[in-house]
Amino acid sequence: MPVILQCNNPDCRTSFELPVGESMDLATCPNCLRPIKSSSARKEGVLVGKTLDGYRIERWIAKGGMGEVYEATQLNLDRRVALKVLSEPFTGDPTCSARFLC
Repeated sequence: MPVILQCNNPDCRTSFELPVGESMDLATCPNCLRPIKSSSARKEGVLVGKTLDGYRIERWIAKGGMGEVYEATQLNLDRRVALKVLSEPFTGDPTCSARFLC
C-alpha cells in the first residue's frame, strides 16, 4: 500500500507518493526539494484496505478542508462509490459534523 505524504513547507504543501521501499525519515518533497520530517509529514490514505461501516476502502483520491475522499466498494450492493470521511479534528464538533453531512 503506497504512503501519500504532504510537504510541511507552508509555501509548497505538495502531496506526493512515497516511493516503495523509501523510508519516511529520508523523504524529500519532489516540488521544493525540502527534506520531510516524518514526525511532521501528513500521511494520507491511511484507510486504504480497511472496511468502514460496510464500505471497503480501495484507494485514496483527495483531501479537502474537512475530510478525505476515497474510492470504496459498498459491500451490500457490490458497487463502487466515492466516500468522504470527516477528518479527526472535526469529529467531536457537532457544528462541523452537521456541515459535513449537508
